[in-house]
Amino acid sequence: MRMKLGIACISLLILTHLFTSVSKVLGETESYTYTYEYFGNMLESPDAYTPEALLLGSHLGIGDFNNPSSLFVRDEDLYIVDSGNNRIVVVNKFFELIRIIDKVMIDGQENTLLNPSDIFVAEGGEMYICDTGNNRVLHVDSNLNGIKTYVKPDDPTVLEETNFIPLKSVADKAGRLFVLAANVNQGFMEYDRFGEFSNFIGANPVKASFFQAFSKRLMTKEQRDRMILFVPTEYSNLAIDKDDFLYATTTTFTEEELRTMDSVRPIRKLNSLGQDILVRNGYEDQIGDVQTGSGGDVSGPSRFQDVTPMDNDTYYCLDRNRGRIFAYDFQGNLLYVFGGLGNKLGYFQYPVSIEHMGTDIFVLDNRSVSVTRFTLTDFGSYINKGLLYYKQGRYEESAKYWKKALFLNGNYDQAYIGIGRALLRSGEYEEAMKYFEAKRDVNSYSKAFARYRKEWVEENIKSILTFALALIIIPIIIGGIKKRVRKMNTKQVTYKGRLKELLESLRYSLYVIFHPFDGFWDLIHEKRGSFAAATVIFIMVILTQVWSWTYSSFPYYFPQWEYFNLFMEVIPTIVLFFIWCIANWSLTTLMDGKGKLGHIYMASAYALSPYVLIRIPLIFLTYVLTLEESAYYSLFVYISFMWCLVLMIAAMMMIHDYTIGKALFSSLLTIVTMMVIIFLIVIFFSLITQSFGYFVALYKEVAFRLY
Repeated sequence: MRMKLGIACISLLILTHLFTSVSKVLGETESYTYTYEYFGNMLESPDAYTPEALLLGSHLGIGDFNNPSSLFVRDEDLYIVDSGNNRIVVVNKFFELIRIIDKVMIDGQENTLLNPSDIFVAEGGEMYICDTGNNRVLHVDSNLNGIKTYVKPDDPTVLEETNFIPLKSVADKAGRLFVLAANVNQGFMEYDRFGEFSNFIGANPVKASFFQAFSKRLMTKEQRDRMILFVPTEYSNLAIDKDDFLYATTTTFTEEELRTMDSVRPIRKLNSLGQDILVRNGYEDQIGDVQTGSGGDVSGPSRFQDVTPMDNDTYYCLDRNRGRIFAYDFQGNLLYVFGGLGNKLGYFQYPVSIEHMGTDIFVLDNRSVSVTRFTLTDFGSYINKGLLYYKQGRYEESAKYWKKALFLNGNYDQAYIGIGRALLRSGEYEEAMKYFEAKRDVNSYSKAFARYRKEWVEENIKSILTFALALIIIPIIIGGIKKRVRKMNTKQVTYKGRLKELLESLRYSLYVIFHPFDGFWDLIHEKRGSFAAATVIFIMVILTQVWSWTYSSFPYYFPQWEYFNLFMEVIPTIVLFFIWCIANWSLTTLMDGKGKLGHIYMASAYALSPYVLIRIPLIFLTYVLTLEESAYYSLFVYISFMWCLVLMIAAMMMIHDYTIGKALFSSLLTIVTMMVIIFLIVIFFSLITQSFGYFVALYKEVAFRLY
């Protein structure tokens, strides 16, 4: 019996060891993929790319890489800039060694490379090598024979004390060379096809704060000359796409600058004039991670160290901070994120360069001195084909592949948007609107709605004109009938009761908003208003808020309903209104104000009437206006608030018998008093909470000691 038990235990240990070993092997190929939805929440996603192979220098029999800095792909060849070993290693996509570049011929003399940092290979095979240690860029042919040598230009726009330290270079089809040099913040150095320096292109724009601009105005000329307030930041990398547009990344910014300054762009797409033309129509700008928590040695926003533009106009940004790869489409939508920091296959320690070969992606890790190859999964392939067919105008095929992607990931926002865009291009506007609304793509929804509205108006123009004519004729007919009834009716009926008084008081609010001074005077002194009517108006204000939230059309209001608390949204309005009444009464009592608390309540409620009268029709207007026409909506919202504000000042003048100056002053003091009251309320409830916590802790301590 004991022998059987021992055999069972040994078997269990062996199975556990085998299962652990298999799990480790499988775990080495895991790659965590996710994306972000509209409200910035992270959503897991099927892998779009999977890591397939890892290359070390020792695998090629040439020794380990040493401080590798850059990758470049031309056709089927991958160039690895092995800076510390003063060489460039060329392999194919299967990681088989082709050749090593460590020397070039210049004027018949053999020149060795010194700490090269980048290489660009043109379509004809000519190469541009950033020979950083020798302070030059070498232009050589495919046989490594020198064509041109680019050194520091003799130009007054280049700072004399700055050494020429080329870090990255690319060339366009016209033969122009663009160089990213260290310690140069004027942008990229542009050389013409003859090798002559032309100018700087694409300098990062700078934006002065109000305080900086004001301080500079107070300085003398000598002080301004000695002080450089605004210096453009340097770029970290550049790449060029198939259409000769430059992609540039920068990492020198703080998280606060990224969130508050429009001029901070981690990635730019530059045209021939150096203007940023990158499309930013996604939920967020192309900033990498939306959620930027801290853990271990990692904190702060994403830092795009490199970018590779794909042939289908998507582009992949490499975040050196968290070791992640962010894929964006041509509209700036985030497609997916994968990778991370770690020692497993598909993770990195300090990634510095990214390139693509077809749909395969290669990432160079400086710290682990390795190159990782990623291949496309079925999910990623469906996304790529959906984008490709859309660009080609084959919208039905595009929608088909987006639906396949949606089948694999039912929460994938870009699949909904992709199907919606395909339907929009196919003329199925109403159906497209449903997909755009599902994932809160307000811009695309507005475009679809504009076309749907135009189509609907054209189809129903006769009915619309008939309805408009009826709106004009029917009131005229009804008015005529009423006149005849009055003439025929010899008996005058008098309606009495509270309902009639309430309706008359409510109707009087229309007089008040158009004749505020007479209206508020009569409201209080002639008793034309009532507390019941004031309460009804205030309730209507609350209901109007609720209706605006719940019934406005999609582009104008779309909260995150799963976290929306109607009670908590309404409470601030109610509390602020009553605090206003109490604060104003408390203050004006000390300032010889004649209004009572009830008068203030009643007049303040009547002053809110324009909010109800304007905002309710605006709810219906949201179903007619597109997002591009939202200025009309905003204008009427602004009018409603300003109208209420003017009426509130007029109310304070009439009920307290103040001049306009004193009414404005008392209103401002009322706002200050409200802030004091709110502060005291917060302090009071904080003390109550702390006291409650103290007694609970005391009870637990006593109970613990007794039992």
